[in-house]
Amino acid sequence: MRPIDRLVLLCLLVTAVACGGSGSSNGDQQQDGSANTDASDSASSDQLLGDRLDGGVTADLTDDANGAEDLGLDDGTSAKDGADDLSSNDTTDPSDVPNETDGLDDLESGSDLSDATSDDGTSDTSIADLADSGGSDQVLEQDTLPADTFCPPQMNRCVNDNHERCKSDGSAWELVATCSTQCIDTGFDAGCRPDALFDSVSAGKSFSCAINDDGTLWCFGRNSAGNLGVGDKKDRGTPQLVGRFDDQWRRVSAGDEHTCAIKKGGGKLFCWGNGSSGRLGDGTSTERLRPTEVATVGTGLWLEVYASNDFSCGIQTDQTLWCWGNRPGSPVAFTVPTKIGGEGPGTWLVAAVSPSHVCGVQTDNKLYCFGSNSQNAVGIPSETTVADPKLVDSGSWTTAAVGHNVSCALSGKKLFCWGTNALIGIDSDSPAFFGDTTWNWLRLQMRDDHMCGVRQYPNSAVNLFCWGEGQHGRLGLGSTLRVTPPVDPTVPGVDVSVGFDHSCSLSSTGQLSCFGNNSHGQLGIGFGKSPVPKKVIKPKSKQFSVGSDHSCAVTAAGVLCWGNNRENQLNATATPSWGSVPQITSLEGWVSVSVEPSGRGSCGVKSADNGNYCWGLLGLDDVLRTSPTGFMAGTYRAVFPRDRFWCGWRSDSDDTLDNAVSCFGTGTLGQMGVGVLTTNAGLVNLNGGDGKPIKWNQVSYSNRSGCGIGPAFELLCWGDSNVAFGDTKPNRSKPEKVLDGVWLSVGTSDTHSCAISELDKLWCWGHNQKGQLGVAPDTTLHAPKPIGSDSWSQVSVGTEYTCAVRSDGKLFCFGDNAFGQSGSSDYSTVGLTEVTVSPADAESWLHVATSRSVTCAERSDGWLYCFGDDSLGALGRAGTLGHKVLPTLVDFTQ
Repeated sequence: MRPIDRLVLLCLLVTAVACGGSGSSNGDQQQDGSANTDASDSASSDQLLGDRLDGGVTADLTDDANGAEDLGLDDGTSAKDGADDLSSNDTTDPSDVPNETDGLDDLESGSDLSDATSDDGTSDTSIADLADSGGSDQVLEQDTLPADTFCPPQMNRCVNDNHERCKSDGSAWELVATCSTQCIDTGFDAGCRPDALFDSVSAGKSFSCAINDDGTLWCFGRNSAGNLGVGDKKDRGTPQLVGRFDDQWRRVSAGDEHTCAIKKGGGKLFCWGNGSSGRLGDGTSTERLRPTEVATVGTGLWLEVYASNDFSCGIQTDQTLWCWGNRPGSPVAFTVPTKIGGEGPGTWLVAAVSPSHVCGVQTDNKLYCFGSNSQNAVGIPSETTVADPKLVDSGSWTTAAVGHNVSCALSGKKLFCWGTNALIGIDSDSPAFFGDTTWNWLRLQMRDDHMCGVRQYPNSAVNLFCWGEGQHGRLGLGSTLRVTPPVDPTVPGVDVSVGFDHSCSLSSTGQLSCFGNNSHGQLGIGFGKSPVPKKVIKPKSKQFSVGSDHSCAVTAAGVLCWGNNRENQLNATATPSWGSVPQITSLEGWVSVSVEPSGRGSCGVKSADNGNYCWGLLGLDDVLRTSPTGFMAGTYRAVFPRDRFWCGWRSDSDDTLDNAVSCFGTGTLGQMGVGVLTTNAGLVNLNGGDGKPIKWNQVSYSNRSGCGIGPAFELLCWGDSNVAFGDTKPNRSKPEKVLDGVWLSVGTSDTHSCAISELDKLWCWGHNQKGQLGVAPDTTLHAPKPIGSDSWSQVSVGTEYTCAVRSDGKLFCFGDNAFGQSGSSDYSTVGLTEVTVSPADAESWLHVATSRSVTCAERSDGWLYCFGDDSLGALGRAGTLGHKVLPTLVDFTQ
């Protein structure tokens, strides 16, 4: 990595961003199903939490969240025409799709996502890919520049897609790079930021989900029922990781208030969000905040899934169709998938769902529908309700799309519609040819009063166009006017998903763009509507861990570390004592990284094998490792190296151990939580005293205690009673409940603990010598007490201070500030103090991570800022070392 000169700012640093996460934080908060672990170090607690931005809830009743999302079964082969195969008539392999002749790549979705887990007491938090150079803390007004200076020295800017920087003498702008994707002009830190490429997208009711080309799943927008799958109910304006970075997903469908997705490697199906009417298919009507596996029926393996308003349907590997919830045509709801019978061979190629009816194509290539026949939407004029699938037309069909009182289907590449919808321009009681004979359709999606399709021209050009009601700019045409077909398309794209009041499209290169209403952040660009497509940029770096003397981050380039290097903590021989800007520690793929509280060593989990590797000097065995070296057998999501013990959060094919925590080492205070107060000879599982491993949604460790969110979202702690419980009872050697209720996150350090309840209230307890509990110093709290009346989204617990992200995105710290780690220019104990980059900031923060004397926070645009003790370069900035109160941009440019 080449160090970069720090930038001299032309104007004050960009807006303050509130982030939360103690010690370590990964980006999304633990929820049901897959947990982000929060491991706190002695100096700090590590916490994995996502950004949570408040947003209202609309009462709009939306149509099928998915419309007809994936309109066929892909075989992974390239279509001759470049478009996704829209159907399959190969009955030998149900996943095969015939090659087409129109020329677009098959954009089938892909792998699985892992939740960025945080680990040790040093703080780990998820970060966005920071591609450009860092910024200087010096502020210059333009009129202070010398007369012969043409531009602010080292200032960055974007000119079209060129990244330019002013020369160090201010004499001229010079080209740094021609961005291969997009130059993002954010002011002083402008520069190239690679766009994430996506394989598939599904737009629901005011939220969206997309599968990245690496198989990870990301959701954003309205989250009133936990439908984003990130462990809480706060709206998100930017893509949030669902599950883990090592998960592999292949299909996703966003409904009204729930989401369903299929994993690769077998095709298991998971749903989450509003569980009423049994729409999640897990045998209950329970709300789920994280992916929860659907009950096993039939083959138990799935090819396609379709989420609607209060029901879901899916196609299994034997091509049978199953539905659950309050499915159309049935007088009762089902809490587990129920096989759909009716006419035809009963084996399906593709289906499409609306709130009132379902249509699809079976393997005989005939068209079948069932449900409410209002306005002849089912296409059976003689019936008002069709309980089971009936033949609508015996022609040769490839796919279907359905909306409110209307249905459409493709025969070849020609469009036929039936039902009644004046806004879309359809009125027929049976399939009737629609549009112009020159229109060749590759994709089609519908909603109540608008629809979008991908059309191929005679010259093979492919474009997306939409028509119908243009409210909120959901047609992507730059206006809110109603549009009736035909209309010249102005939106590029080869795939589309239509939501209630927004839509998202994919380009031929996999660039995701969204347009329309954005009141809940469903466009993935922050907040604020856009009547034209705006690119969605997903953070590519994953997680970071903040220590007292050095810090590390998992990025797309591998693990980067900065700060103290005396025991090879950075794994960078070119920097023998310290490195003030991030150094490449490993070019391999990583799931998570954690810095030991002592600051002498680090551990992490590699993507290739989910194995645990450490480097530097660990206090556990005092062995110097000069490069990442395998440390403890097993597969993990995150590991927590502590001064005299080590714990790992398991990722195991054995369901008994998956999400369990295993520890070994010295636990004389009970801080390993394994039921003993002595040294263990080998790995012992964290358990409640019965020997059975506890499945954790989140875990946080310090050197003296541990706390976690259990399988029922209960708050459990163990170890030093003063820290874990705030009382003076004997130390606990196994997890015990701290306080009743449902809990979203927790962090613990060597002095105190804090947690956020389901109602977003912040609670703290333990020692309070420096005011780290948010109350007057020296007022030790012997039980959790709420701190103020504000609503909070994430908390990170340092040694004698605390930082938390408020639900409005503001970042606050309180407690010890001797090194500026609480973000105040008053180097003393501080009360609740907002941390800002500039006083006029309006942006929000996503995550924060703390340690003994260093704090780092991720801004909503993905940039990472650090403040506090910089005596050994732990803030990741070039130049003179020392304390830094103003948050300083970490330079991740190589």
